[in-house]
Amino acid sequence: MIHDKLYRLHDKKDWVGARKLLRREMRIAEGDSHWLMTKIAQTYNLEGKYARGLAWSRRALAIVPTCPTARWEQVYSLCSLRRHAEAVRVLRVLIRRPVRSYLDAGDCSKSKAWVRTFITDCYHMLAWEEWLRGRHAEGLKAQRQHLRRRLQGSRSELGDSLRETRAGIRTAQAMIREKRKRQRG
Repeated sequence: MIHDKLYRLHDKKDWVGARKLLRREMRIAEGDSHWLMTKIAQTYNLEGKYARGLAWSRRALAIVPTCPTARWEQVYSLCSLRRHAEAVRVLRVLIRRPVRSYLDAGDCSKSKAWVRTFITDCYHMLAWEEWLRGRHAEGLKAQRQHLRRRLQGSRSELGDSLRETRAGIRTAQAMIREKRKRQRG
């Protein structure tokens, strides 16, 4: 029931209303539901209040440190706050985490298809974050992993079409070659 109400509020972009609903549910849950905290973090992130989103994702992670959804909200906040190095560290942990740990995560367990998509999207976000840090070779490597996973059948919620991804990789390769050429003098 809360899910239906929450989706309707999300569709309306009523973040304040969504938080009221979530906070009411937190009182019922006696304040220790990391899922509700993660959803509150998401509403703040979607509203552009990233510092508050980060605070709520951290509260959720204090309860369940391995929750992938709470980690994703943390990454989203960190990226938006331009704390790229921290975001990269979290993304690398998510990528290296064994798939079975996502499948056997208790209340946070996910399906194998969800995990594949999630990790693929982590590579896409990692590529973007590395580019923003000026680490183009690392960004290119992550984007190639993103493409490889998609070519193996993984979906992506974030990535461009395969054609656009390939074109972006070619552009990045050319930029890196040009940068190296300038550095050599």
